[in-house]
Amino acid sequence: MINIIFLLFVSDYFYQKILNMKKLMIPLLSLIILSAGCGGNVKQNTEQNNSAMDTLQQKHQEENAGEKAEAAGNIILNNGAKWQANAETTAGINKMLALVTGYLNNENSDIKALGQNLEKEFTDILQKCTMTGEAHNQLHNFLLPLKDKIEQLKEHQKTETVSEIQTYLNTYNTYFQ
Repeated sequence: MINIIFLLFVSDYFYQKILNMKKLMIPLLSLIILSAGCGGNVKQNTEQNNSAMDTLQQKHQEENAGEKAEAAGNIILNNGAKWQANAETTAGINKMLALVTGYLNNENSDIKALGQNLEKEFTDILQKCTMTGEAHNQLHNFLLPLKDKIEQLKEHQKTETVSEIQTYLNTYNTYFQ
């Protein structure tokens, strides 16, 4: 608990000092992951990490609210062209698509593991994000609905949700290259 309070204090301090440095997310998420591995109850650490991730994402959304980024899910093109994404983001999306396709093709029938693997890839994308400016904002407009879909899958474990995730992931190449 002290780790999370400390991390939230540090996060708030840095956000106040460096509002435009979105790369802060990488070290903060690394600290959260490292603190989870430092002993203690695994379930409690997972809950604390989820809470810290939600807080971080909420701060990030609030920070972007004043900018001209569209609402989550309303992705726009770059004057008719695709946004340039970093290679790690595209690789992460492709891994997620492969996981979902494998599940739907009955290569893996463990829907609970699928949800966990999708969440891991999603976290990796956030950690490796080096994008800036409007391209970064548009990526987050794409990722936030995906996060909701992954949470729905983990909660309800329905194949219909897996199909929805696959359809949504297939739209990535419409907006990013």
